[in-house]
Amino acid sequence: MMYLSLSSEGGGKKNTMMAVGGWVLLVVFLSSFLMQQVRAEVLDVAGAIALMHESNDELSRKKYQFYADEELVEQSWARLKPELSVSAAKGVADYNTSFLEDQDADYTRVRWSLVQPIYSQERFKSISRSEKFVASSKASLELDYQMKTLEMLTVYFDLLRFKEVVVLVEQEFADNEVKVQRINKMLKRGLATKMDQLEAQSRYDELRSTLVQSQNDVSVSLRRLERLVGRVVVDVEAVDVHLWQRTGTLLNIGGWHDLARNHSFIIRQAELQRELAKLDVSIEEAGHWPELTLRAGLNNNTDSYTTNIEEERTLELELRVPLYSGGIVSSRVAAARHLLKSSDFGVRDQKNFVKVSLDELLSKLSASMATIQALKLSVASNEAYQEAAEKGMNYGLRGLFDVLEAKSRVYRAQRALNEQIYGNIINQFELLYLIGQLNPDVIGRYLNPDYDVSSMFATP
Repeated sequence: MMYLSLSSEGGGKKNTMMAVGGWVLLVVFLSSFLMQQVRAEVLDVAGAIALMHESNDELSRKKYQFYADEELVEQSWARLKPELSVSAAKGVADYNTSFLEDQDADYTRVRWSLVQPIYSQERFKSISRSEKFVASSKASLELDYQMKTLEMLTVYFDLLRFKEVVVLVEQEFADNEVKVQRINKMLKRGLATKMDQLEAQSRYDELRSTLVQSQNDVSVSLRRLERLVGRVVVDVEAVDVHLWQRTGTLLNIGGWHDLARNHSFIIRQAELQRELAKLDVSIEEAGHWPELTLRAGLNNNTDSYTTNIEEERTLELELRVPLYSGGIVSSRVAAARHLLKSSDFGVRDQKNFVKVSLDELLSKLSASMATIQALKLSVASNEAYQEAAEKGMNYGLRGLFDVLEAKSRVYRAQRALNEQIYGNIINQFELLYLIGQLNPDVIGRYLNPDYDVSSMFATP
């Protein structure tokens, strides 16, 4: 009986501990869930850009790399400043002289040293090279920010497009569900054939597949946006889809290639790399030049066994003239000149890339505007056809299936129009990227429906 009593008591404690543990886990789970909800965001474009600049890990990594690069200028200047050092030593030794053997001695030595470069072509030119490298690093960072901004905007507008596709497909799916139900009833009464049923079911299944895919596209786009902004995103705010109407103004502005040559960070970065290569040539050539250095020293010797000089002060002007080093300096100069030639081709390649990309993009915008205008006419004509079918059904001249087919045409035209409009808007921001203007200030003004884009992008 005692055994049973103890077992029962132990089981009760165990159950109590399990219950407490369960409550703790529940509290932790709810806290985590609530924290995620607090951090969840409904973003607009400006908020998404601000969050991305603040929280994107890749951009943060490159930003701190730039901060490290900035220190190179200070390091280059430091090589021209005085270098002061002190060294001290205390030890024991044994020594022999002409009169004594195996004598022990203690000694203490302190040496102060001052080194001041007076003339060094390599050190002088390294300062200019460091400053140019920081400018190149800054341009590279700005290019990275604009590339990431373009990626984020593409995901953002794709998400809006997929959301509208889901709405349209859901409506068409519901209409086809009614059609399938009607055909099944008609089939039972002999008013429809098996082929009619299979055709309706096939379209129904196709729309269901499209709906699932579109919903998945929305989910994937949300996850991509979350990765870019570093925050949980529950939804995004819509933008004015009438931005596509600016296409004609953009195409009439002209001078895009001049704008790109003057402002594109793609070209700017390549040009800075070429300037760096020029400085590298001059730095390597400086290896043939002499260097002049001022040196000062102070030696204090206490209890020295090697000399009776207790203090020594020195001041010397050192001239170092390179005579021969196995040809390594000449080889470095030749390599630097080859890299300079390589950077020349790099600039030409990037200019050609921007030029071709601009031509392709302007061609896309022109074709997109024409396609959108044609699709808007298609939507209008299909809506008119749907209205006529509905009137015909009211007068007994058309059936329900005719109306549903007319509505399906409208849905298909609207989906095609939706895809073209958002593609056009993305292309407009790609244009801003190519001319180096894809920054938060420009984007904020550009999204304003009342903004006159010709005043911003007119050729200077």
